[in-house]
Amino acid sequence: MNLDKPEQSTANNYQIGGDHYRSEIQHWDFVLANNIPYLEAQIIKYVFRWRKKGGVQDLNKAKHFLEKLLDVANGEEREWKLREDKTRSELRRESLTPRANYIDTGEPGRAYADQGRDRPL
Repeated sequence: MNLDKPEQSTANNYQIGGDHYRSEIQHWDFVLANNIPYLEAQIIKYVFRWRKKGGVQDLNKAKHFLEKLLDVANGEEREWKLREDKTRSELRRESLTPRANYIDTGEPGRAYADQGRDRPL
């Protein structure tokens, strides 16, 4: 992670509503410098500021964002597993298909049996 102090922007010179973000490194600069995705950035934000601003409510907000991140991560994992299972079944099906009997037409999903006939399978 990049912890170097980034160049200050004009937006870093002031804050609207309180001083809970005043620190050596601004949250948004840290997020941008490290390309942190939105949900993860929100978790960091609420954990970072909970003692100075929102107290336990900020920890609950961080927890809420973490729950959403887990939902997304589990969904991506399920989707990846479904793709993996589909690929396995396609490979299994292909291994059972006698290749020598088919002619590739160059069109996806279309092949002709080499039985002296021109008919789609």
